[in-house]
Amino acid sequence: MSRIKKIVKLVLPYWIIRRYEKRHELKPENAPLNDKKIAVISAYDVKYVDLLQEAVERAGYKFSNRASDAKYVWLHWYENGVADYDKFLYKISVIGLWRRQGRKVIFHIHNKKPHESKVPSVSHALMTVLADSSDHVSIMSTATKDALKDIWYYGNDFSQVSKVPHPNYIGAYGSISKPVSLNKKTLKILFFGLVRPYKGVEHLLDATKGLENLEISIVGKPLNPEYAREIRALCAGRKDVTLRLEHIKDKEVPKIFAEHHIVALPYNIDSSLNSGAAILALSYARTVVGTNNGTLSDIKNSSLYFGYDYSSESDHAIQLRKVIKTIQAKYRNDYNKLLDVGDKALRHVEKENSIEAIAGSIKDMIRRIG
Repeated sequence: MSRIKKIVKLVLPYWIIRRYEKRHELKPENAPLNDKKIAVISAYDVKYVDLLQEAVERAGYKFSNRASDAKYVWLHWYENGVADYDKFLYKISVIGLWRRQGRKVIFHIHNKKPHESKVPSVSHALMTVLADSSDHVSIMSTATKDALKDIWYYGNDFSQVSKVPHPNYIGAYGSISKPVSLNKKTLKILFFGLVRPYKGVEHLLDATKGLENLEISIVGKPLNPEYAREIRALCAGRKDVTLRLEHIKDKEVPKIFAEHHIVALPYNIDSSLNSGAAILALSYARTVVGTNNGTLSDIKNSSLYFGYDYSSESDHAIQLRKVIKTIQAKYRNDYNKLLDVGDKALRHVEKENSIEAIAGSIKDMIRRIG
């Protein structure tokens, strides 16, 4: 038994489990579980969960966003939002309850650690307990196995680990739009999605200073008003930068991607492991330039994207700038040729990240769990 398990067993008195038991529909003594139902418990209500629902149902299982009578409980971002020790105990006690009810708990790893945890040590401890005590662990990329070694005690034993890749977003926000205003002589780079510090927008702005025939668009809702002010201050005087710091409606997504050649993903590799944003870009036929994370590394054809590594925070913008200048040197005569790369990337995720492929991975995972 691991050290963490011993600690939890000592500090988690029986009354805590009973205290939270009342919040759930089933009791351990009379829990008729449905072995054809999978409960996807997610900390966020995002499009990704809708895609998982489609994949779960395509795999032949019923989907639920509550534990209900589901035999399988699939936890997504469960380690997020742990602000104190009480919340830590609550989450662990609920897992204990589910397992006593005879359920199979699956911990899905999205990141190396929560991006914006208020108490990183507690969140990391929870990830350790989850990886150590769940019946199964699901991962999105092969690189996640290396991250697993940092949070559990089984070394290279991955017998209870299944790979379930991120589903593509083809059609999720509407059909792909045709570009209207792209200029083959001006490279248009898009930064899209929730604007958060770990996503590296500051590095993108630093890396592109002084570069000619280039335009940057930063589109998405910022973390908070203060962070929005910081981004606006960094863009002051930059005629090459367009800001749209607000929530973007689903129906606008295809057109936004269509009016750019490439999507920038300069994420912080200390916490980032997989990238739904990369899958989104590829699903709308746009290649990406970004840090080499698990999502990109699983694409065997490296010509479909422009990846890079960095050694420190100060080195990040330097490496990103080198890659952008390499792209400019290769495509400066016609940046619209990058759209051909995007079309090939689209075909890749259409096959490898289809709902059918993800459904197959889910069926295989459940078969292994039993």
